[in-house]
Amino acid sequence: MRPLEKPSFDEWQASLCAVCGSFETHQDASRKFVGSVSKQDLDGLEIAYITTNVQRMIHRRSRSHNDDRFCFLVLQRAGTAIFRQFGEEVFLHSGHMVLMDSGSPFEINPQGLTDQVSLHLDREKVCGILPEHVKKFGRLQLGSVSGRLLHLIVGQLLMDTQRPLSQAEGDSLQDSVIPLLRPALQGGHETPSIYHLDDLYQLATHEIEKNLKSPRLDAETLAVLVCVSVRKLYRCFENQGESVHGYIVKRRIQRAAQDLIDPQLHVRSISAAAYEWGFCDPSHFSKAFKKVYGCSPKEYRANFLMLANAEDSIYVNRP
Repeated sequence: MRPLEKPSFDEWQASLCAVCGSFETHQDASRKFVGSVSKQDLDGLEIAYITTNVQRMIHRRSRSHNDDRFCFLVLQRAGTAIFRQFGEEVFLHSGHMVLMDSGSPFEINPQGLTDQVSLHLDREKVCGILPEHVKKFGRLQLGSVSGRLLHLIVGQLLMDTQRPLSQAEGDSLQDSVIPLLRPALQGGHETPSIYHLDDLYQLATHEIEKNLKSPRLDAETLAVLVCVSVRKLYRCFENQGESVHGYIVKRRIQRAAQDLIDPQLHVRSISAAAYEWGFCDPSHFSKAFKKVYGCSPKEYRANFLMLANAEDSIYVNRP
């Protein structure tokens, strides 16, 4: 889970170095600092979550910190940033991915507030897949089959991080991801629009149904799952007269409502139904439920039971 407290700049920088290796960072004096860093270790596969609005993040290799163990596969979840390494630079929008080599210096320049997820891949394994002359840096071509597969794998990982993995699974995930890097870096052409809006809507709603129970499901994660930018995802739902957030909440409430009147689930509490369908706060669930059905979840369940009992009584007393 993301930390709830708001760290100071110095605390954030210390956390960044502890999670990702040695970094020199520079604040933007024109704005108040915002940042958080957290890490999950999926039994051998580390995932770092980094949110910040600093001006510069500079990685300088330090042998004492053993900083060359990883290649970073970074997903730009939200915002934009410039990544520089080996005299080259790439500009990432939300939904884009880049590979970086911790064995050499690099720099990241967030353009305002950014949210990034970094998979820490075994550098030796990456070097074993990529030819020596190929730099371990570059934006992944999401128009290629390999790029789309990587995008989907990372997106699904972000949805499933609450489930513990075995050591074998952590290693297998890396072994699945790393071979896709070479064709994703070298092959295919970046396509600004992989799907027609109507097709994208069908795909997005399908992914929503699959992941509806996950509290992590939001527009940024959904964009990763369907391999498009958050902006295009918003436009897709606006084209249907909806919003991404509104559609997710609506479907969660509808599924929770079905559970509330299911005779086999009559002992389940309202709070349990809320948690089951991705709500983290029962009071928020009740307010959202009332907006859709015009009554509280408790009243909805009671009204249904009253109608069901009345129908049973009519059936029993029928001549």
